[in-house]
Amino acid sequence: MTELIQFPKPHSIKQALIMDFFEIEPECSDLVVSCGTKFGKTTGASTAICKPFVKTPRAMWRWLAPYFSQTKIGYDYCLKQLPRVSDIKPNSSTMEIKCLSIDSKIQFYHAQNPRSLEGFATAGNVFDEASKIQKAAYESNETTRTRTRSKCIYVSTPEGKNHFYNRFMEAKEEMRLARRQMRTPRMVAIHARTEDNPWIPRQSIIDAKNRLPDRLFRQYYLAEFVDDAAVFGDYRSVLCGPRIDFDTDDQNWMHPDAKKMDVVIGADWAREVDFTVFAAFDVATKKMVGFMRFHKRTYIEAIRALVMFSRNYNETLMIYHDKTGVGVAIDDQLAYTDLRYKGVTFTNAWKTTEISRLITSIEHKSIELLNWRVLDDELGAFEVKVNEIGNSSYSAPSGQHDDTVMALVLAHCALMQYSDLRNDILFLEDMVTDLRVTAPSSIEDYYQRLLMDED
Repeated sequence: MTELIQFPKPHSIKQALIMDFFEIEPECSDLVVSCGTKFGKTTGASTAICKPFVKTPRAMWRWLAPYFSQTKIGYDYCLKQLPRVSDIKPNSSTMEIKCLSIDSKIQFYHAQNPRSLEGFATAGNVFDEASKIQKAAYESNETTRTRTRSKCIYVSTPEGKNHFYNRFMEAKEEMRLARRQMRTPRMVAIHARTEDNPWIPRQSIIDAKNRLPDRLFRQYYLAEFVDDAAVFGDYRSVLCGPRIDFDTDDQNWMHPDAKKMDVVIGADWAREVDFTVFAAFDVATKKMVGFMRFHKRTYIEAIRALVMFSRNYNETLMIYHDKTGVGVAIDDQLAYTDLRYKGVTFTNAWKTTEISRLITSIEHKSIELLNWRVLDDELGAFEVKVNEIGNSSYSAPSGQHDDTVMALVLAHCALMQYSDLRNDILFLEDMVTDLRVTAPSSIEDYYQRLLMDED
């Protein structure tokens, strides 16, 4: 069996240690790896678990990720490394892979129900995206390990100073102590930056440094633990008002004084899986003052909903909407309404620029957002992703939504233009008022009469 398998070659010493961890240094039980994005952590961890899986009889191995879609990625990576022979039996419904000849298996779990992890004796465990896994899952795993002494690999891009950070610092301290006592450490910590992967173009890392806020570059590319781990930093400091929550998917809320407000609106469209979301800002106060969220409506119905939503306010100065893909057809349909609108085609450059502007507004606390649970959840989960050639982009984690965030980004983009314009109009109105209060001089009156005569 083993002679049929061609495992990937490690691109660095750090990745080699991950790949070989379950088969070396039995005294060392934990490997904790803080990874920059696209370092190659999933490749390394899947190789690490597949190597002993095909060699160790009657052993069970476990792959754990924070949610199902991430677990499926680990499952697919492992399948790619194993030969397509009858002895290897994958089962996508139960999320496990068996090696029939030696009665071994890998089980793939997500950590949304930590109690399900208790009671299973394992030979080794991989915690993928460990910084996003609930602390309770760590604790459930520990109750089992006290009996089996199984080894664990924790790999993740940092996500603030949480329980993954504590495990990493514990491993670093154990390494210092073992060095002084001249023994093998029981825990090992590795700091694996994106640049440690030689296959990532250096220019893409430089570009990311120029585009991203410094704290995000340090977290996602340098694998550093920063205090403000979320893309939007301390965004909860600008969530204002009582908590807004609904039990249904279709949600609609507006400020009690909406009829007195001049607003701009951001509209992000969807049809079946994702949600259509409208977000409104009052241009005078720069406060978010309303939203609508729904799905499974036709685009004609969605446009009608936008028209009705805009009529809740004194005046809708402008609507920025996503005209990417099907949004082009919606852009054409909006021409038959009386709405003032502008279609925006989402590109990576546009999203990076506008999300950075929203980050700045939140950090400077120059805007106020509604304390809406859906918005809170999406802002907290939003992350930076990197593609195969090293280019970074913003989006929700796999399997989650970012429709509310993108409607907010569109509304904020309009706010940055029209709140300044509104201030200019008010300033000009003040000037006109001042001129009317001040009576013209005799010379000014003379020239005004001349102009009237010329007319």
